[in-house]
Amino acid sequence: MATDPDSDAGTAAPPDLAVPDQGRSRPPTPPGARPALGTSGLPSRPGPSDAPGSSDVPGSSDVPGSSDVPGSSDVPGPSDVPGSSDGQGAQGVRGLPSVRGLPSVRGSAPGGREPDVAAPLRPGMPAGRAAAKRRAGGDPEPMPEEGRATPAPDPVMIRAATLADLAELGFPAPPDGYPLVWEPGDAVALRPTEELLGRCAVLNAVLAGVFGAPPELTCGWLERNGLVDAVTEPEWAFLSERKGSGDLYGLHVEALWAFAWVLGVGEDLDPGRYCGEGLAAWLPDIGAGEPFAEWQRRAGVRPRPAAEVAALLDLHYCLDWGHVQALMNDEPPPGVTLPYVIGQRRWALEWAVTFHGPYHQGPPRWDEVDLAS
Repeated sequence: MATDPDSDAGTAAPPDLAVPDQGRSRPPTPPGARPALGTSGLPSRPGPSDAPGSSDVPGSSDVPGSSDVPGSSDVPGPSDVPGSSDGQGAQGVRGLPSVRGLPSVRGSAPGGREPDVAAPLRPGMPAGRAAAKRRAGGDPEPMPEEGRATPAPDPVMIRAATLADLAELGFPAPPDGYPLVWEPGDAVALRPTEELLGRCAVLNAVLAGVFGAPPELTCGWLERNGLVDAVTEPEWAFLSERKGSGDLYGLHVEALWAFAWVLGVGEDLDPGRYCGEGLAAWLPDIGAGEPFAEWQRRAGVRPRPAAEVAALLDLHYCLDWGHVQALMNDEPPPGVTLPYVIGQRRWALEWAVTFHGPYHQGPPRWDEVDLAS
């Protein structure tokens, strides 16, 4: 995350895309500061006091479980998922619902519009309905050696493409001078594939807990597979003691879909579609005790180039800004999916990609990702 940028660094921007201080400057979080709720549905670390989406966001004094999180009241809990009362269709052996178990969320799309379901996962799945979107679909390109950083794409050109996408998707454009995600001359890389898969496995266990899997199953599986260090303290408290809101943790299904896309398994990352069907079947089968190592072998991942992931991060950074503005102005959210979809996917992209340059800190933990807009 950028810290103290040099305003003289960078390249000239088009007249309608003035570049202010390069990067996203974030001051240190004051001791005892309370998290601000972003559109991910869970708290984000506060940004500058004059930044939209910081402490003046409704619900900023709350902790996970707040009822005023946008869209959280529309998200079904375990008892709301069709088939959950009789144990058929919604839970399965993995404890994770099929996308077909979320019609009430899709029906809550702003303006009564019906977003589609994204194309299914690649391995062994039939072709989906989703057309490949610019910068958000298609086959992964060959990528460099794992862990090796490569030059990041020109952030001004990426932002210009993002602005075109925002207009196509019906989102407002951020103001001139809205910070870039990275600076000219920075390098970009993805986290190691095993680390990405480990985060997917943890989120899979969390979602299993949301749908009733007991601690001896979820925590036991994580312990047996050496993944306890990848679990955050709030996640462990939820899995072991049911502390926190299951409805909010259930929103992580869209973060998982973003990870599936980063890993080259998800077909697309279209902001106008909810996550693809087949996600639960792709994830490790903790109900059957599938070892993490065996799942890694069958996962069939082909990670996308870090530059492609960075471009989609810039898009989601600006999409999230549009949702925060609508929330602050008490307006309907733009787009056809609920705000948590963008917020959760942005969370995953922010964590998955790392930038290397003079104004970037080291990669954050999952619960340290800065989601201020």
